[in-house]
Amino acid sequence: MASDISGALRRPRLTALRVALVYAGLASLWILLSDRWVERLLNDPEARTLASITKGWVFVAVTSLLLYVLVRRLAPAGEHRRQAAGPGDRTLAALVGATILLLTVAGLALALRQQRQATEQSLRSVADLRASQASAWAAARLADGDRVREIQPSRLQERLELLRAERGYVAAALLDARWRTVWSSGPAPDTPPDTPGPRPGQPRLLGPLLDAEGLPHLALLVPLAPGQAPEGGFVLLQLAAADLPPLDLGGKVMEGVATVLVRRDGPDLVYFGPPARKGFVLWRRAAEESAIAAAPHPAGTLIAGSDERGQAALGLLEPVAGTPWSLLTRVDQASLELQRWQAVSGVLLAALLAGFGASGLLALRRQRAAIARHEAERHRQTERMEALAVVEAIADSSPDMIFAKDLQGRFLLFNRGAERITGTRREQVLGRDDSVLYPPDVVARLHADDLRARDGHIELEETLPTPDGPREMTVTKGPLRNRSGELIGVFGVSRDVTELRKERALLAETSRIARIGGWSYDDRTRQVTWTDEIRRIVEVDGEIDPGIGYALGFLGAEAREQLDAALQANRERGVPLDLELPVQTARGRERWVRIVGRLEFEGRHVLHARGFVQDVTESKTLRLELDRHRAELERQVLERTADLEIARARAEAGMRARDAFIRIVSHELRTPLHQILNLAPHLHGAEGAQEDAFVEAADRLAEILEDVLTLSELEAGGVVPRVADFELGALLHQTREQVEAEALRKGLTLTVDAGSLPLWLRGDAAMLGRALGNYARNAVKFTAQGSIQLVARRVAEDAEGVTLLLEVRDTGPGIDPAQQPRLFGAFEPGDVSMTRRHGGAGLGLALTRRLTELMHGQVGVHSRPGRGSRFWLRVHLPRGRDSSTRPPGLTVEATLRARHAGTRVLVADDDPVNRESALALLGAVGLKVLLAEDGREAVERLLADRPALVLLDLQMPELDGLSAAREMRRLGARIPILALTASEGEDTLAECLAAGMDHRVHKPVEPRALYETLLHWLGGAAAEADERGGDTTRTPAPEAQLPLPPLPGVDADDALLRSGGSAQRALSLLRLFVRTHTDDVARLQALCAENRWTQLRQLAHALRGAAGNVGAREVHLASTRLEALLDEQAPVSSRHDATEVLVSALTELVAGVRALPEPAAAPAPLRPLGDPAVAVAGLALLLTSGDTASASFIAEHEPELRQSLGTQFDRLAELVESFRFDEAASLLARHAA
Repeated sequence: MASDISGALRRPRLTALRVALVYAGLASLWILLSDRWVERLLNDPEARTLASITKGWVFVAVTSLLLYVLVRRLAPAGEHRRQAAGPGDRTLAALVGATILLLTVAGLALALRQQRQATEQSLRSVADLRASQASAWAAARLADGDRVREIQPSRLQERLELLRAERGYVAAALLDARWRTVWSSGPAPDTPPDTPGPRPGQPRLLGPLLDAEGLPHLALLVPLAPGQAPEGGFVLLQLAAADLPPLDLGGKVMEGVATVLVRRDGPDLVYFGPPARKGFVLWRRAAEESAIAAAPHPAGTLIAGSDERGQAALGLLEPVAGTPWSLLTRVDQASLELQRWQAVSGVLLAALLAGFGASGLLALRRQRAAIARHEAERHRQTERMEALAVVEAIADSSPDMIFAKDLQGRFLLFNRGAERITGTRREQVLGRDDSVLYPPDVVARLHADDLRARDGHIELEETLPTPDGPREMTVTKGPLRNRSGELIGVFGVSRDVTELRKERALLAETSRIARIGGWSYDDRTRQVTWTDEIRRIVEVDGEIDPGIGYALGFLGAEAREQLDAALQANRERGVPLDLELPVQTARGRERWVRIVGRLEFEGRHVLHARGFVQDVTESKTLRLELDRHRAELERQVLERTADLEIARARAEAGMRARDAFIRIVSHELRTPLHQILNLAPHLHGAEGAQEDAFVEAADRLAEILEDVLTLSELEAGGVVPRVADFELGALLHQTREQVEAEALRKGLTLTVDAGSLPLWLRGDAAMLGRALGNYARNAVKFTAQGSIQLVARRVAEDAEGVTLLLEVRDTGPGIDPAQQPRLFGAFEPGDVSMTRRHGGAGLGLALTRRLTELMHGQVGVHSRPGRGSRFWLRVHLPRGRDSSTRPPGLTVEATLRARHAGTRVLVADDDPVNRESALALLGAVGLKVLLAEDGREAVERLLADRPALVLLDLQMPELDGLSAAREMRRLGARIPILALTASEGEDTLAECLAAGMDHRVHKPVEPRALYETLLHWLGGAAAEADERGGDTTRTPAPEAQLPLPPLPGVDADDALLRSGGSAQRALSLLRLFVRTHTDDVARLQALCAENRWTQLRQLAHALRGAAGNVGAREVHLASTRLEALLDEQAPVSSRHDATEVLVSALTELVAGVRALPEPAAAPAPLRPLGDPAVAVAGLALLLTSGDTASASFIAEHEPELRQSLGTQFDRLAELVESFRFDEAASLLARHAA
C-alpha cells in the first residue's frame, strides 16, 4: 500500500519530465527543419528574412501558450484563486514589467547603434579592399607605360607588338605630337576625343572611351622618351573591354553593397562598373548635389545620397591612385532599413521572451509555494504510509489471510497470504468488496459477520470457495478504529485449517487401524490423559477416571513389577521405556499391549511422561504360537541333521571317487591321443591320403573326448577360470589357426576383425578360446561355401574393464528358429541330418554356454534358414598388461630359438611316445632335451645335468610327478618345474603348486601354447643356470652373494632387472654409461648458456634413453623433464632450472660410480666356438628390444660375431657401447642382407 501511494506521488514529477522531454524534442525539430523549409520555399533574401521573423513570433506564441497550459495543469486545484489575490505578487509583477521595458528601450538603442557601426565598418572594409586592389591594378598598367619608355628606339614597334600580345592589349599605336597615327598593330585605336596634355614623362590611364561600335573601354597613354621617334609623340594602348579594376565582391559581404568607378566629365558624372556581356556597364548622370559622388566631402566620409542608379544609398568615395577615377562603395537604403529591423526585432523578441519568462518565473514562484505546502502534506502522508508499510510487512510475512475493510465493505488491506489463498492479486481487490472474490451467498454471509464484528471481536469457523476447492477456515474479526477511536471499518485474520483437520482425521484413522492410542501423565495433577483408541483397547465405555490408580488397575501384579523395573532402568541407565505387558480389560478379557513412553524425572519421581499404547494381542499370540512351533522344529532339525551328516559323508566319498575316476580316465584316454596327435606330423609315408585320414580321425576323436571330459569336469565343479593377462589378438588368431586348414580345404574365406579393442585383457584365455573355438569349428563344419568371420567388438567400457562381444559369422545353411532355443543344451544338435553328415556329438555349444557362464557371460545365436548364422558370446573382462617377453615382429618360435637355443630342458614321462613327442617339439626350437622315464630318474638327471627347466608328468611309476617335484625342491632346486597333465581341475593345479611346481601344461600339448609357456619361464632361468655353471641347488652363485652397492640416483632393483639379475653386469653397464657421458655435463651447461635448444633436446633425449637402460633413475627423470619442457616451448627460466637439475643428477652419478673400486680382471674361460648364425640371431633379438644386455652378449660371443661380421664387428661394438641400439640393429640387418 505504501508503495502504491509513493508511486502516486511520483506520477506528477514523471509527467512533468515527459512533457519537458517532448517539448525539447519538438522545439529542436522545429528549429532544425523550419529554416530548411524557408530556404527551399523562398529565394528572395528579404522574403526569407520576413519569414524567419514571422516563424520566430509564431514559435514564441506557441511556446507561451504551452507554458501557460502546463502551469495551469501542474498547479494544484484551488491554488490559482489564492495566488491571484496576493498583493506582493502584483507589486513584484509591476517591478519586473518596468525593468523589462527599460531594458527593451536600452536594448533597441544599443542594437541600432551597433547596427550602424557594423554597417560603417563593413563599408569601410570593402572600400579599402577595393581601393587597394584598384590601385594595384592601375599601378600594373602604368608600369607597362614605364616599360614602353625604356624600349630602344630601333626596336620600339617590335617591342610594342610583343607587349600587346603579352599583356592582352587590344591594339597599340604610335602617335605624333599632333595625335596622328604613325604606326599601329592591327586596327588603329581610337584617338581620345579630348586629349588632355599629360604631365611630361608620365603614362596616364584614360577612359572610359567608346570605340567605333559604341562599346566602352579604357586606354593607356604613354609619352615617348627622348630619343624615341616620333619625337614628342605618344604610345596609345587600348585595354580589353573586360580589363577593369576588380569590382565584384566575390561573395555576399553585406546585403545591398556594391562598388563602381566614377569620374567627373564636365557637368556629368560617369559611372562604370563590373564587366557586362559586351564591355562593361556605363552610366552617365548629372552631377546633382544629392549624388554621393558630387558631394564635396573628404575621402573616406560616409555620405547619404543617390548612387549610380539614382536610388537612395549610403556610401563613401576613395580615389584610385594614378587614375582620374574614384571608387564608390555604397549600400542600398532598403538594405539598411532591413538590417535595422532585424536588429530591433531581435531585441523585441528578447523582450517578449523576457516577459514570458518573467511571467513563468512568477508562476513558478507561486507554484513553489504550493509545492512546499504539498511537500509538507506529502511528508505527513509518508509518515502515515511508513506506519502502514510496517503493518503491511507484518501482514505479508504471515501465511494467514489478513485483511481490513472500510464501513462500505471495501478492502483497505489484503496481504500476500490472502492472495495465495484466494488466487487473486491485491491490485484487483483493493478498493472493492467481497463480490470480486466470492459468489453472492458467501458475500451476504461475510457481510453479516462484518456487521457483528463492528460491535466486538468474534471467532468463527467458515468454509470459503477458492481456486483449489473449498477450504475450511478459522476466522477472527474485530472493529477497526482510527487514532481518535472512531470506527472506520473491520479487520480480520483467517487461518486455513483444511490440511490440519485432514491430518487429524488421518491420524485418528491410522491410530484406529494400527490400534495405537496416545497417553500423557502429569505428576502435579497425578492424572493420566488417554485418547479414544486406548478406551477401545481396554473396553471402557463413557468417561475414564483420570487418576493414575485407575490406569494401573488394568495391570496384574506381575505386569506391575515389570513396569516398575522398566521405569527404574529408564531412570538409572537411560534404557528406553518399551515393553509388552498383559492387561485385563474392563470386560474381563485378557489382551497384550505394547507400552512406549518418554519420561522426565526429578529424583525418583516422574514429573512428566507421554507415549503410546498399542494393542499387540494378535502378534503376541502369533509369536507365542511360533515359539512353540520353533521348539518342535528345532527338535526335528537335530534329528534330521544327524541323518544328513551321514548322507553328506557318503556323497563326498562318492564325489571324490568320481573325481579320481575322471582324472584317471582323462589321463588314460588323453595320453594315447597325445601320442597320436604329436607323432602324426612326423610320419612320412609314400602317400599322404591315409595319413590325412588318420590325423583327421584322431582330431575328431580328440575333439569328442575333450568335450565329454570337459563337460564331466564342469558337471563335477572341477573347472574354475584361471585369471592371467593375455593378448586378445593372439587369441583370435589362434582360434583362426585351429580351423584355418579345414577352411582352406573347403575353399572358405576366413577373416578376423578385432576392431579397436584393447590388445591386452585379463581372464582365462584358454577357456575363452575354447568357447570361441567351438563356434569356429561348427561354422567351418556346417558351411559349404562362402566365408567365415571372427569378430570382436567393445560394447561397453567402465573403470573396471571392457565388455566384449565375440561373434562367429558364417554363410552356412542357417538354423530353423524353432530349433534355436535348444541349441545350447547338452547332446542337442540343431539338425540331426546335418550332424550325421558332418559328425559330432552335439556338445560344443553346450560347452560354450557352460564355459561362458563360468566367466559370468552370456551366449546366443541369430540365424535364418538360407542366410547363414551369427553365434555370439558376451563377457566382461578387466584390462591386462603386456606380459610378453617376446619383441614385436618375431614369432614365439624365433624368439625361443634366438634366446634359448642350446638350453637344457628335462622331460620326465613314463610313456616313450610322449618322450619322443617332447623331443620333437622342443628340438624344433633349438632346445637341448634331457629325457627321464620316471620321477626317480628325473631327480638323478637334475643333479647330474643341471637343466634350466623341468617338465614332469604327474602319473609315473617309481616316483610320480608330485613326489619328484617335492624331492627336487628339497634338494634346493630353484629352476621352474612345470606339470604335464590332462586334468584342468583347480584341485589338480592346487596340488601341483603345493608340491613346489610353478605351472602346468595341458595334454594334449598345443605347440604354440607350450612355446609361450617355455618362453615365459625360461626368461631368466637359462641365464641363471649358466651363471651358476649348471648348479641346480639353492646354493647361490658367487655373484649373487654380492649385492649392487648403493649409488646416488640409481634404482638398484631396476638396474639388476635390466642386467638379468647380475650385479657385476649392472656395474659394468653403469661404468660404461659414465665413460660415455662424462663430458655431457659441460655440454649441457654450454648448450643451455648459448640457448641452443635443439641440440640440448637431442642430448637430453640421448641421456634419457641411456640412463633408463642402466637404471639411473634420477638422470632418466631429469632428462625426461628437460625434454618435455623443450617440446612444450616452456619459458627460458624453466629450461635453465631443468638443465641445472639434470647437470646435478649426472654429476652425482658420475662421482658415485667413479668412487667405486675397479673390479679385478678375471681370466676369460675357454670355451668352444659356437654357431655364428645363432650368435647373430641372439644379438639381433637383443638390439631390436633395446636390451642393455647387448654389450655383455657381444663380449661373451665375440669370436662367433667376429667370424660372422668381419671388419664390421668393431663398429658394431662401438655403437652398442654408446647405447645407439637402433643404429647397431640397422648395421646388423644390412650385414644379414
